[in-house]
Amino acid sequence: MVQNWKVRVENQRRKILLSERRAPSRQVASDNTDEPRRCSALRWQREYWDTYMRDEAQEKTAVRYIENNPVKAKLCATTEQWPFSSAKFRDEYARLLTPNGTPASGTAS
Repeated sequence: MVQNWKVRVENQRRKILLSERRAPSRQVASDNTDEPRRCSALRWQREYWDTYMRDEAQEKTAVRYIENNPVKAKLCATTEQWPFSSAKFRDEYARLLTPNGTPASGTAS
């Protein structure tokens, strides 16, 4: 599934590059400067880390870690300030709220 997603993203990237019709870049280090350099493919990480959440405590720890990443990167001062974070949808007990304002069942806090 991940490989399929990567192929689709790469194909979309190539379509965008072709539609922009950019002039081919030239190799700087090559002896033959008339030879166009191929556009480099996306550099995907060779493997990805997949973790099975064994229990609710591990899930809560993972959610807290993810929500805190923008703060650690100094992109915002608090987790709630990050516009793409689920942290801003939590109540005073750190429970994730549904759109009608009630806690979602089985959610990590």
